[in-house]
Amino acid sequence: MLCSGNALPLPPLSKKLANTIHRIAFVLLKIKGFVHARIEYLPKFIFMKYVKRMLLIVVVFMIMANTKRNAKISEGITPGSRVPEIHHPHLSLTGKYTLLQFWATYDATSRANNALITNRLSQIAHKNVQMISVSFDEKVSVFEETLKVDKLDLSTQFNIPQGRKSEIFKNFRLSDGFGNMLIDPHGVILAVNISLDELREALNVI
Repeated sequence: MLCSGNALPLPPLSKKLANTIHRIAFVLLKIKGFVHARIEYLPKFIFMKYVKRMLLIVVVFMIMANTKRNAKISEGITPGSRVPEIHHPHLSLTGKYTLLQFWATYDATSRANNALITNRLSQIAHKNVQMISVSFDEKVSVFEETLKVDKLDLSTQFNIPQGRKSEIFKNFRLSDGFGNMLIDPHGVILAVNISLDELREALNVI
């Protein structure tokens, strides 16, 4: 390896990191080319959806890189923050990439999103990603019946009977519609309220 003066040679990049950098560069070139294309002939929502996906990949990559360099990350609920602690004996948000989903039977939007993402995520093969779905139904019987009706994987579903009064609901500052988070193995939030299409794009990076 060549170096000039007293400069130290840079360590070689790992194959995974090099591939990721190449992917990000390719994405940025696609964005540049797409912007300069004849976008006047495309519906605005298609253009914005495309750009949003590309930017998500860039943001995820930047957060992942920063996580490895800086261990002192403050707790929060936005991308780049360390996810609030969840004190539950069966829930672990570290060690794997995690899609953390919040829902309740009485909240139609969150229930529909949970059923869609849980059932579709099982079709996306990725050994480093786990699904953790947290329900805030106060009646366990309602929670269990919903799992049967929505045909959900029981191993990914957890119930917090304290509901909106629970520590989790308050710490994550949840509101109607609840939502989800994509979290890295170090417990750092990569994305919030991510769609299935955006999740697929993110999985290509991680």
